[in-house]
Amino acid sequence: MKKSLSIIIASALVLSIFAALPFGVSADNKYGILGDADGSGIVNIFDSSYIQKGLTGTKDYPDYSKMDKSDVRYLTADADLSGTINIFDAAAIQHFLVGADTESQIGRPIAAESVTEPTEPAAEIMTPLSSESAKTIDGTTLLISIFADDSVYQWTWDDQDREIRETMGEYVQTACTWLTAQSARYGKESCFIYDLDPKSDLCYRAGFSGDLCSVMTISMYDYESSFAKDNIPVQSLLKRYKADNAVFMFFFNTPEGHPVNPYSISNATAPGYDYESITLFVRFKSYLSTPSGIAHEILHCFGAYDLYYAKRVPQEYVDYLKEHNSMDIMYRTNAGPRIVEELSELDAYYIGLTDTCGEVAKWNLPIAPRLQ
Repeated sequence: MKKSLSIIIASALVLSIFAALPFGVSADNKYGILGDADGSGIVNIFDSSYIQKGLTGTKDYPDYSKMDKSDVRYLTADADLSGTINIFDAAAIQHFLVGADTESQIGRPIAAESVTEPTEPAAEIMTPLSSESAKTIDGTTLLISIFADDSVYQWTWDDQDREIRETMGEYVQTACTWLTAQSARYGKESCFIYDLDPKSDLCYRAGFSGDLCSVMTISMYDYESSFAKDNIPVQSLLKRYKADNAVFMFFFNTPEGHPVNPYSISNATAPGYDYESITLFVRFKSYLSTPSGIAHEILHCFGAYDLYYAKRVPQEYVDYLKEHNSMDIMYRTNAGPRIVEELSELDAYYIGLTDTCGEVAKWNLPIAPRLQ
């Protein structure tokens, strides 16, 4: 099942019911009251609104993504006790106020032992990975988004940029839904967790010097992996989300006509490169980076090979796919908003969904590295 942390703002309850709403406990509890997000001493409809404004980045409201989880403001806003502040906390308060959740803990004092002094993140959370970040697609994968600038192309964060970022978010969702369905065909469960909201702990901004986007080059990996090592607490994120894999998606705000296609680097195709990363040029040639292209690059991170030219596979096999108008997603992608391609048994073999594939022996194709 796909998991997305994308925030969907629910409509607030009308204030006409405010007079009938139950309130929380007395404000004399110095550690706060669960659900009393605005610190007024009572739980009411304004707390739900307060959380929503914090989540959408409204000025003068708290940025929960940057707040220590032991901060009393974080603890009081975590109304559903999930450990994460999101729209569901605002909804939980609304349900409590109308009596829809009779077992809710909202309105009760925060336990003193829950509150500690904020501390700096432990140094070990920045420890470099000791092996590849993406091992097998079976399991839970974090797709960590980085909106990157170089000396030529930057994100301006205006309305036009917002539109393309939202489109990329929709396309990532489509790609992940398709990948999850393909895994299910082999009796495997692949779960993808992602959030392209800049305030999320799964989304970052990066600035690089120099023109990095003009050519496809392995040196891009050095920039991207160095950023990940120095700025993203990968081990902590894997633990927090109970995830098995991490893939780093670098989005560059390139214009239509950009000559270089998106590409990716993985340990399977380039041994020694442990931070599996995707370089996504959001526009290239006359296209956008579409769901099939994004799925294609994610598959690379788990070991799938390109099948449209002879490098990992022989020319005879490429010619065979062309002759049979193959719909293999590692042979072709499309420029539309839907994925119409197929995940072949060969692709499934290379990404770890199956350990056997007749095509390997028939065409003398490479054995999957994990089976060597």
